[in-house]
Amino acid sequence: MGNFHIRDTSIKILDYLILQAVETGSLEIHFTSEEILKTIYGLDSKKLNLCLSYLYDSELLLFKRKDTDNIRHIKITSKAIDLIES
Repeated sequence: MGNFHIRDTSIKILDYLILQAVETGSLEIHFTSEEILKTIYGLDSKKLNLCLSYLYDSELLLFKRKDTDNIRHIKITSKAIDLIES
């Protein structure tokens, strides 16, 4: 399995998304897989999808929609902020 850990990598993704929320001033944000893949070293598409599934199932992110151009629209939950800031 190497150095990949679902929870740890998911927290890195969540950190990135929360920074985006702070920059935009909204908990409802959008992003592409490529943005995250460029940011987190060693992450590939399959692992990203696994981590996003974990974040959705954990109710840390709420999935809104995915556009035809692969832009994902999500909402960061208060539970996610509590986790990161605690």
